[in-house]
Amino acid sequence: MSQGKVSVWVPIVVALLGIVGLVVGQLVNAWREDRRWQREMAREDLRWEREQARERDKRDHEAQLQWGKERLEAYTHFAKTMSEWRELLCEVEAVLRADQQPASAQFDRIRDLNSEAALLTARITLVGSVFLQARCHDLWSFYEAAYKDMLSGQPALSDTAWAEDLYVQAYYALLDNIREELGTPVKVMAREPEGRMGGSLGPLSGRGRKRWRA
Repeated sequence: MSQGKVSVWVPIVVALLGIVGLVVGQLVNAWREDRRWQREMAREDLRWEREQARERDKRDHEAQLQWGKERLEAYTHFAKTMSEWRELLCEVEAVLRADQQPASAQFDRIRDLNSEAALLTARITLVGSVFLQARCHDLWSFYEAAYKDMLSGQPALSDTAWAEDLYVQAYYALLDNIREELGTPVKVMAREPEGRMGGSLGPLSGRGRKRWRA
């Protein structure tokens, strides 16, 4: 090859190097784009997971509020029904102890209250805590058994239980249980009931009652 002339391989090599550089550059750009896309997808996945977690927390909170509302409503209706039933039991018990005959309307109303309490107890079984399910059932069973005893024309309580105001004590013991579960202050009674409606039947264990029907 004469001096001053460029070898024919030089431009070929330069062209090849240019092609290789172009390909490598494209590969690097593609790799960078893939990494950027992966980072973007990871951020999107993280964002989606956080949104889903917030939605779950929101749904759980709303469900808790709804169940709390249902529970409060069921307890309130049950307490109202049992309050009226308690007053009627006290009235009929007093009449029977005076050797008199209660009005048929009183027994009719107690029968209606018994049916209403049965439905409310079933509702509490669905929405209430296990503890209060048992306590509400205890009070309902206690009042129902007393009502059935009274139908025979005899007082349902012994003299001692009547003097201890057992119908009232049992009712307010349940109210205390409800307040404790709802986190509201427990009402202090003028006379503390003997025993609480916890564990077993508490004051509803049959102490002082002439008969007990489960």
